[in-house]
Amino acid sequence: MVPLPAPRPSPSPARLSPAHRAEDPDRLLIGPQLVGPGPAGWGSAGWEDVAQGIAGVVLAGGAGRRMGGEDKGLIQIAGRPLIAHTLAAFAPQVGAVRISANRHHAAYAALGYPVVADGHAGFLGPLAGIAAGLATAAAATATEWVAFVPCDSPLLPADLVARLYAATVPGAGVGSGAATGGGIGPGIGPGIGPGIGPGIDGAVVACNGHWEPVFCLLRRGLLASLDAALATGERKVGHWLRTQRIVAVDFSPQAPAFFNANTPAEGRELAVRLAARAAGPDP
Repeated sequence: MVPLPAPRPSPSPARLSPAHRAEDPDRLLIGPQLVGPGPAGWGSAGWEDVAQGIAGVVLAGGAGRRMGGEDKGLIQIAGRPLIAHTLAAFAPQVGAVRISANRHHAAYAALGYPVVADGHAGFLGPLAGIAAGLATAAAATATEWVAFVPCDSPLLPADLVARLYAATVPGAGVGSGAATGGGIGPGIGPGIGPGIGPGIDGAVVACNGHWEPVFCLLRRGLLASLDAALATGERKVGHWLRTQRIVAVDFSPQAPAFFNANTPAEGRELAVRLAARAAGPDP
């Protein structure tokens, strides 16, 4: 294993107003388990070695209801399918990449990556896509970890997977914002503290006090729990994650990087943002 960097201080835990707590239940209050900045100083060559052992899955299996039934990943943005932009940002951060999709398999396969369909009938949402990803990507690569992102978020930070992974590693150091029990999930007692790692089964992005649950890194061993949750009717990624030993990693300063396109208007806005990023900063 490549040595990890010395810990950096974390910010204080995020606080939410009562109004914020009434928002989308899939974006849950973090509480005290907020993890601060990730592995700055981690040598790029060292991380590349680690990244090759992490599988990646891009979630593109939704029904696209808010897009008028369009297959969101294949919508043309800036001259390319939307998912192609996401793959360009995500693929360099992991080893083997797969696309989770439930239709237009040939079109997705033409992008050069294996395609896997949900193992459950119907469009059950991203939770079913995560289950399919854990079952196939982990089995095919024999990796312990699988990273997930949605197909409509091409502005991903370049250090997304590295920071999620660092938060799960014993001794990596996650600062004073780490949980000391009662916030990560059930069954985690006191003594976790800085250097969270033992017993941690995953990490999820948090921005401004909310989880962004489809941006996550999970151990393949969570598949049995996830299948059981789906069988009971659970469909919310955040709700299921909340029952696991998960740590949240603070990406608040990079919150715009997690902008996604759920509607045609947001698709147009995403095209503007992609164009602005491609143009680079003003001289």
